[in-house]
Amino acid sequence: MKKFCFETCNFCEPPSPEVCYNGNHEESKYGCCWDEITAATGPDGQGCPACENTRSRSFCSGWKDQCFTRNNHKFMKANCPETCGYCKKAPHPCNDDSGTCGNDCYDVAPQLLCERRKSTGYCSLDGWKDYLLKNCARTCGFCGEGDKGMFARMLQED
Repeated sequence: MKKFCFETCNFCEPPSPEVCYNGNHEESKYGCCWDEITAATGPDGQGCPACENTRSRSFCSGWKDQCFTRNNHKFMKANCPETCGYCKKAPHPCNDDSGTCGNDCYDVAPQLLCERRKSTGYCSLDGWKDYLLKNCARTCGFCGEGDKGMFARMLQED
């Protein structure tokens, strides 16, 4: 089972935290772009590359079930990012250069990925909780009533 059903059986390790660096090798205060490589240079995805499918709509639709599979996710992210939901990254909480940060609780990772993690039980696994709290908070139900928001909680923990 571990060889063929690694994700369904919860044998996967959580991914490493997303960190992007600007041209001065400093961590970008605006976070990473949708590609998780490029550092945003301003709020709301400023400085990020365009996020669009490079393959046809019919090709990407036909391969949509491969968006987050072990063997094909890199190919799908490079060729069908719109179809796979990679373009729908939530805005970074810092809205301007003043450092004023929002405190809404939302998903940072693509919706399809968060939904898949929830449906396979990852939201309740201790080893995944930190990752999912930061990336799939809304989908996993970590946004409690009266909650200060995901990023406010993260700042309190540091």
